[in-house]
Amino acid sequence: MAGRSDKSENDHLRCRICLLSDRESRKQIVNNICSCKGASGAVHIECLEMWIEASDRDSCEVCLQKISIERIPKYGILKSIAIFFYSNRVSQLLVLVMLVSLTVYVLSIKYMDQLTVKHRSPEKKIFSFLANFAIFGSVFVISYSPLICLYVWDLWKEWRKTQYQLRISSAVSNV
Repeated sequence: MAGRSDKSENDHLRCRICLLSDRESRKQIVNNICSCKGASGAVHIECLEMWIEASDRDSCEVCLQKISIERIPKYGILKSIAIFFYSNRVSQLLVLVMLVSLTVYVLSIKYMDQLTVKHRSPEKKIFSFLANFAIFGSVFVISYSPLICLYVWDLWKEWRKTQYQLRISSAVSNV
């Protein structure tokens, strides 16, 4: 074994998730998150966080010991709603369509008497037809507004689930 003369350089612990050492990844390896010992207990905190999110588990897959996990929201409720709407084009479009529909409906109520005049010129008849079509479309969208709101709400809830920081601490007692 002539190639293994410098054993201390090659004998670093490797993360059991990404299989990189602390030198290769420039991340600190922790070895006391669960009851696993030696190489099977070595893990980068960042890798463990990604594994917990992907697997939706709160215990070690090897020794089955519970890992203490605290999910801390990155943002408060109002700030997360603002960030969500700023970054999510689908929700912006849906809310815009609802607001435009509501505006058309309110304006149609205000100007209904002008749309129903019997003796009109051809231009007013075309305008009246387009206005009635817009009113019909706005009523249609407004009738689906609760479903649109629920859909946007579900999008926000799913997005908010990803907006956490995990604080992982060892559940192993050092007695």
